[in-house]
Amino acid sequence: MPTCKIRYNGSIAELSGLDNRTSDILAQRLTVINQTKLRASQSSYSKRVLPIEEYTTVLFDRKLNLIPTGLMSRVVKLLEELEYQVEIASVNPLLKPVDVELPSYLRDYQIAGIKSGLTSPRGIWQMPTGSGKSISAAAFISHFPNAHVLFTVPFQKLAVQTRKVLNEYLKEPVGLVGAGKHEWQRVTVGVVNSLVTAANNKEPALQNIQVHIIDECHFAGSASYLTLTQSLSNVQYAIGLSATPKRNDGCELIMEACCGEITYQTMDEDVANIGAINLPTYIQLPIANRYTRESKPEPSNTSSLNLNEILKLYKYSISQNADRNMAVVKVVNSLLNLPSRQGNILVLFEYIEHGETLVDLLGQHKITAPLVHGKTKKSVATKTVEDFKDLRIPLMVGSRVFKEGIDLPNLEFIVFAGAASSDVSHWQYIGRVLRTNSSYTKTRSVVIDFKDGDNYFGRRSARREQFVIDRYNKNCSHLAYSIPEMLKITESKLA
Repeated sequence: MPTCKIRYNGSIAELSGLDNRTSDILAQRLTVINQTKLRASQSSYSKRVLPIEEYTTVLFDRKLNLIPTGLMSRVVKLLEELEYQVEIASVNPLLKPVDVELPSYLRDYQIAGIKSGLTSPRGIWQMPTGSGKSISAAAFISHFPNAHVLFTVPFQKLAVQTRKVLNEYLKEPVGLVGAGKHEWQRVTVGVVNSLVTAANNKEPALQNIQVHIIDECHFAGSASYLTLTQSLSNVQYAIGLSATPKRNDGCELIMEACCGEITYQTMDEDVANIGAINLPTYIQLPIANRYTRESKPEPSNTSSLNLNEILKLYKYSISQNADRNMAVVKVVNSLLNLPSRQGNILVLFEYIEHGETLVDLLGQHKITAPLVHGKTKKSVATKTVEDFKDLRIPLMVGSRVFKEGIDLPNLEFIVFAGAASSDVSHWQYIGRVLRTNSSYTKTRSVVIDFKDGDNYFGRRSARREQFVIDRYNKNCSHLAYSIPEMLKITESKLA
């Protein structure tokens, strides 16, 4: 039986003893080809479109026999299948956790996640939105009182929020890199783009990091995260956190290279059973095919549209569909006047021009709604979101900036005005409404979507519905043919 010896540090594992056939297999299995990097500017579906790209990421350096440390578990399994005897040794000194008394308010599933991280030092914790991932991570960090810790987040707003949570839990100063700051402490929160800049500039503090937490790690399937994690050679514990550790572009392997494989899962039902979140009530309202209604021929082969054609179709069928937009207004009006409404309403759109159209149309019907998107002035957006959180504003129209990292515990209704195609995005959006508030007075979480009648967006609607059934259960999904029927379903979900 051949022997493969693996020597690894926090970023790289070196393999020795491989024959050519095994190297060929590793090269094939550890190469990622992404053919779906399609993106348009959020601000407009007509002004700027980025081209379709295909790019390849090779995660096995065949010349030096190196792999990212996060792929060790996968590679060891493969080598054992190929009948290798595998010997593993770390080149870093052992970092031992200490026993600490955890606070009584931590839930059983949070404690189970922490224990899994202590026994599996590299891996992803899959925990639903609203389950307390940040507090779980803070409690995990408390087991390493003398270690240097980096907590990586994708966005500035999440960095500030996370820093506050860690500061309150750990009772010590927490550094911040990003959001205009460059302050390193024993425990530091960093925005990924700022950290990549630091890595490229050979920031000495990165070499001290022994514990690395990657929040919203579904973003880690990219070159920037790979650059960062490859600079952390002394890391011994690397934990990814996400409600949705999957990618729509086939780059899960890159995410695994940064964080490791999924080592702990708790499901929405488990968290809902103890009252920490509500399961969603998902209602689709049918929208007639605009092509049929206006006696226009629908595109015959919508399965092979390029991005420009999709955006043109989106503009016609979704953003500038007067009947569909009017349906959004009617739904919002009915929810605002619902006597049993306990929380507030968030209308979500994909493109800023659509959001502006919706706000104008709501205003024409004497409904005031602030508009928040990625280009909204920061001070205005912050004030609006805080007012919305505190129920001083009953309604807000928002963009994809609400996918991750914003706690809206009083949010009771989401209205999908757009037509998202991404499972991950759909999951993250729904996660905004699942949280319960601190007084547990919010007893329902309702998602209103539209079942589009045309071929292309009809398939998207069906996919979103199937996602809800697969992710939660079929009892969560409903079809309402009128607003009164929608309200009847909504009322039936009051606890």
